[in-house]
Amino acid sequence: MFNSRTAKNAVLKYIVMAHAHAKGLRILDYGAGPTAPSSKFLRQRGYHNVVAYDLPLNMRAGIHDSNAMNHALHYEVVFASNVLNVQRTPNEIENMLKEIYGVLRPGGIFIFNYAAEPHLLPLEDVKEDTRLMLLQSISRDRGLDWDIKDITKERPGYSGSIYLARKAPSQAGCIDVAPKSSVMKTLKGSKIERYLGLVGKQMYGTVYVHKDYASRIMPASVLDRAFKEVTKAYPGFKYNVVEWDSHHDPKTLGKGNRGYDIVRFSESPDFNTAREPHVGELWQVQLLIQEDGSVVPTSVQHSHSNAIWHHKWLWVMDDYKGFDVQASKEWSAKWLSKFKEPAKGTDRTFQVQLKKYGVI
Repeated sequence: MFNSRTAKNAVLKYIVMAHAHAKGLRILDYGAGPTAPSSKFLRQRGYHNVVAYDLPLNMRAGIHDSNAMNHALHYEVVFASNVLNVQRTPNEIENMLKEIYGVLRPGGIFIFNYAAEPHLLPLEDVKEDTRLMLLQSISRDRGLDWDIKDITKERPGYSGSIYLARKAPSQAGCIDVAPKSSVMKTLKGSKIERYLGLVGKQMYGTVYVHKDYASRIMPASVLDRAFKEVTKAYPGFKYNVVEWDSHHDPKTLGKGNRGYDIVRFSESPDFNTAREPHVGELWQVQLLIQEDGSVVPTSVQHSHSNAIWHHKWLWVMDDYKGFDVQASKEWSAKWLSKFKEPAKGTDRTFQVQLKKYGVI
């Protein structure tokens, strides 16, 4: 068991933001403290899947989830701020690491620190490199297959130590945070990969994602408000794809920065059935992002496009059931290996290319 003490100047929340680029990742704040300030901080910045957990003595209704540790292989990111340094025995450290390993998904990351104070276990007399080797040794002895590194340099001036453990992405049947199998290259070497290694396709600043996964990468405030505005203007509209074009850095909101997001809901009626689905009807919302982070709609528009999309497997995760994801990847790999020019964006022109390069 552990006894967490969360300081107001806890640094791990910033480290989490630096490594958890996708806002929809499932994040566990392990040893969050009675008021879970780091969880609150991250949620205010768009990380809406943050769960806070602590000892029963510290947990509060509406703040913590008492069932947070009952979900095996559930979280893509776990962080423990000022928890390691208050373990009282080596056995408590082992139990803490084992418990966190059990809820972390393959390919996921565990971020934790050894604060300068307080200390309940006398590890402060152990040199930093020796402390790291000790943590690695404990992990090996307990069969925890993750790679632990010291990343303290990411926070200049920090007086303690900060570590990042990445779990091996090798467990069958589970989704890796950044699955290597989902990366392809064109003949010229350009990468074809999911947005942030998670889900979605990025083209010229716009991210395209299936509606089932939009919440994994988009701020809830933006997605929900855009959907509300389109529903108000066009009741009964149907869509399969969400396009998100963000003209600001979400991490700087509340620091004098302003910007706007454009969200498009695309009908794509043949998304599940066509190799290269059509765009179809489009509903676009422009949202002003104010200095305090609030979202204000400025316009709603409707249009239509006959264009097609390529590599639709990027839009979804490997667990998607609407079409054969592996077959879609194989189709992409087939024509990518032969094309010597960028793929065209209409049915007619793409068919001409497929015949030109002997794909069909």
